[in-house]
Amino acid sequence: MRKRELIFRDDDIYLTKSICSPDRYYYNFEKFKKVHHLLKGYRHSLAIIASEIDNYPLLTEFLLQNKNDFDFQIHGWNHDDYTELDNPYSEIKKAKDKIEKTFGVECTIFYAPYNHRNDKLRKACQKLKLELNEKFVSPEQFLEGKMAKTLYFHYWSDSQVDNLKKIL
Repeated sequence: MRKRELIFRDDDIYLTKSICSPDRYYYNFEKFKKVHHLLKGYRHSLAIIASEIDNYPLLTEFLLQNKNDFDFQIHGWNHDDYTELDNPYSEIKKAKDKIEKTFGVECTIFYAPYNHRNDKLRKACQKLKLELNEKFVSPEQFLEGKMAKTLYFHYWSDSQVDNLKKIL
């Protein structure tokens, strides 16, 4: 597989600080901008938590200013296990509507929180005409020779940035 065909899934966009300790908090904004620069010309897919969009105006403005560099996708309204919801369709639709309205894009992929998937979730995604991403590897697995179209990055730790540089 050629590198330009890979999807670099950037997970938990807009995840709140309350979920992670401050030293692990995803949005070190300066690091995100460096990663954005590294991934120019590649498919940088953002797995967005839609309920938090309005809480981060600087990030939203940056994404809007650079929206042609990103692939805006859905990670949920909240970071819930959608396999446990009675009606995942309504929560995913609400997230899809918010992301599409905010960024003026069309979402085509649902990246399930915790990577949990089941038939009920697959049916909800099918009804919304969304692909449920089910085939991905971590950057570490990719460097070990495991292949998938989507590489899953989670919190841009220094080691993940180093692995990204090795992959590119």
